[in-house]
Amino acid sequence: MGAQPVFADKEAPTGAKNSVNTTFTLAGTPLSGLEYVYLNGQLLQSGGIDYTITGNTITFVTPPDAIDKLVVSYRK
Repeated sequence: MGAQPVFADKEAPTGAKNSVNTTFTLAGTPLSGLEYVYLNGQLLQSGGIDYTITGNTITFVTPPDAIDKLVVSYRK
């Protein structure tokens, strides 16, 4: 049997929420296509619509504001 994926739920990625910064880092690296990024409770779309992800780095199209709640759930 292969290894089972590990779940990381409601992780707050590191990075400055300041209406300028677009780059945030996760503690782990999600399996391809198995990340769920939420901004203020709204599920965002990947592929450059709302964000892109490479390894454990998320780059947002629009930078989050300081008051925004940003959480990510993913499988690694």
